[in-house]
Amino acid sequence: MNRKVEIVDVVLDLLAGTPLEKVTTRQVAGVLGVTQPALFRHFRNREALLLAVVNRTREALAGEAERILREEPTGIGRLRALASTILGHVEGNPGLPRLIFGQAANDGDAVSQAIRHIVAMQRAAVQEFFMQGQREGDLSRAAPPQRAASLYTGMIQGTVLQWQMAGRPAGLADEAGPLVDMWLEGVAAGPDAAICDAETREGASAAPPASSTTTIEELDVRPIIARGQDPLETILAALELLARGSVLLVEAPFRPAPLLVLLDQRGHGVQADPLPDGGWIVEIVVGKVPVADLRELETPEPLERVLEATSRIKSGEIYLARLPRFPRMLIPHLEERELSYELLDRGARGALLLIRGGE
Repeated sequence: MNRKVEIVDVVLDLLAGTPLEKVTTRQVAGVLGVTQPALFRHFRNREALLLAVVNRTREALAGEAERILREEPTGIGRLRALASTILGHVEGNPGLPRLIFGQAANDGDAVSQAIRHIVAMQRAAVQEFFMQGQREGDLSRAAPPQRAASLYTGMIQGTVLQWQMAGRPAGLADEAGPLVDMWLEGVAAGPDAAICDAETREGASAAPPASSTTTIEELDVRPIIARGQDPLETILAALELLARGSVLLVEAPFRPAPLLVLLDQRGHGVQADPLPDGGWIVEIVVGKVPVADLRELETPEPLERVLEATSRIKSGEIYLARLPRFPRMLIPHLEERELSYELLDRGARGALLLIRGGE
């Protein structure tokens, strides 16, 4: 077993039966049968240990959210599955509530920020699933999605807290169904659902159109996540403003697996690549326009491929390509052909090229 994984397992086991303030690096080292300096080779202090527990929780729940997105087609089905997943994960890791409730109120430290992000991530998922249920006609369009999501997450948190105070009796995951049923009674679509749906469609048609010009935009969501917030709403809002064929490059501190599935299901092309600093860059192509990946080709083949492809480009068409480096020798050819283009220099990661036909 990976040593770091083993250490995190020990911390989780200790949290199940030990007050948070008494879980120390000395105690963890003692359970492992090693010295504190040996433990510090893997985690530099107590905060790093607790942060590793929170990060594992985030990764586990993100993986479950990805599974729910793939397996559950409806908004209500996803809401039911999410509640069952969260309560089941807590029941399987009974030390988590002690850490989450004991640490969440603190300000400024990395552990508290990571916990707040997990809660925000859950709330954002609920809001997205709720709006899907509204579009499907199962949930009331009169109910504000943000408020419905807050009530949902508060209901789950309250249930976990009561379970903790009652001595953690078996069957926590079984509470998910009745809880969601009760919540759904308050937000279910009524007889006026068809009228509201028609009004929503009419309002949507009057909404301001997205930009008609394709472009390449960048969005760094790391500061949002560092504040303990979830960037889903910000990302979706940015995409709403972009024309088909545009590219949004999102920089995140970790691979956002559920986001990739959600955007794919919404009709966007998505690719996630690791960065040297441990972060990730997510490339989102609006409308799943194909992207020619020329990064592995030797010079001058990328230039030749681009010129050959753009010799046939028609009005309204988009050509996207990932290049191994910034193509200085290509620029004069593009300008000679009077092609409208955008180039983003990505340093050691090459360049991204967007060419518009007929402009």
